[in-house]
Amino acid sequence: MLTCKRHIGPLLIFILTLSTACGRFTGDPSGQPEAEDYDQSCAQDSECTIVYLSRACVCSAQASVNVSEVDEVNKDNERETRFEGRCRAIADCAAPTPSEAYCNAGTCDLRPLQQQ
Repeated sequence: MLTCKRHIGPLLIFILTLSTACGRFTGDPSGQPEAEDYDQSCAQDSECTIVYLSRACVCSAQASVNVSEVDEVNKDNERETRFEGRCRAIADCAAPTPSEAYCNAGTCDLRPLQQQ
C-alpha cells in the first residue's frame, strides 16, 4: 500500500502534463495542429502568411494563418517535433505545392503561386 501512494503523485503530474500538452489542438482528433487552431482572420493579403504545421510521425501540413500567430505556430511545432523520436517510420513527404497566402473573404487561405 505504501508503494502505491508513493507513485500516485508522479502519475498525477504526468497525466496533468500530458493533458496540458495535448489540450490546445481542437481541429484534428489526433491532437495535432491544424490551421483552424490559429487565427486566420484578415482584411488584406499582407495579414496572411504561410506556415508549416509539424506533425509527429507524418508529413507537415502547409497552411495560411494571420501573421500574429507565427510565434504560436513555432512553439507548437517545437512541441510536436519532440514526439518524432517515437515513430516507427516517417513517410516520404512530397515537396509542398508552391503557394502564396492571401485573404479570401476575411479568412487567410492558400492559392497556387502564379507563374510569371
